[in-house]
Amino acid sequence: MKKFVALLLFTVLVLVRPAVAQYDCSPPSEPSCISDLSFNRDDCVFESCRSDVESYRRRMVDYLSCLEREHSEGLENLKHIVDRFNACARNQYACY
Repeated sequence: MKKFVALLLFTVLVLVRPAVAQYDCSPPSEPSCISDLSFNRDDCVFESCRSDVESYRRRMVDYLSCLEREHSEGLENLKHIVDRFNACARNQYACY
């Protein structure tokens, strides 16, 4: 029974991973200008940094959305696999 459970878990992980891997959810790098502001309060530097921070904010929102899609798709795939397993366990529909 332990081997069966281990095989089932391995199968689920193998099947879920490719579906999740289609997203490239990489976190954006933080703007380096923040540390520079303590040394240089020039208006041009400040405005440039503001632009960098706004760009970072947009990329972070995109990143978080990507993670949410990845998570949702992974859960859907997991549910599908568990449903298939349960159907097989009940010997229904010839393990569709």
